[in-house]
Amino acid sequence: MSIYNLTDVELQDTLVNFLSEQANRRQSVRDQKNKLQTGLRNNLASDTQVLSMLNDYRANVEQAKEDYKKALAVLDTKIGYSKNPRLEATLVLLGVIGDESSFIIGPMGLGIYSDTTYNKPAVATPAPR
Repeated sequence: MSIYNLTDVELQDTLVNFLSEQANRRQSVRDQKNKLQTGLRNNLASDTQVLSMLNDYRANVEQAKEDYKKALAVLDTKIGYSKNPRLEATLVLLGVIGDESSFIIGPMGLGIYSDTTYNKPAVATPAPR
């Protein structure tokens, strides 16, 4: 996190705890995803069973979204990211908040854009006054 100047240890600890809690809360989504994948891969599940597993998976995802929304409100109360544009932007870029990163990662976890900016030198622009 220090690459984005998040050097405050208390802030880092809060974010690490938040991410750990989110990973634990989403275990049921991962379990349901694995069940669905197993049913598809082994070709042992009927269409009706697959549809049922798909519906269960989607229901888990919807519940996780609601839980995440509540958790974000608690996180914002703790660290005040919505009142700190730099912190909010950093959390968006790190994929901690928002869904913007899902538009970059793309299907199957693959990058959908060829980004060569990493090979270009950074150009400093002065902050507006």
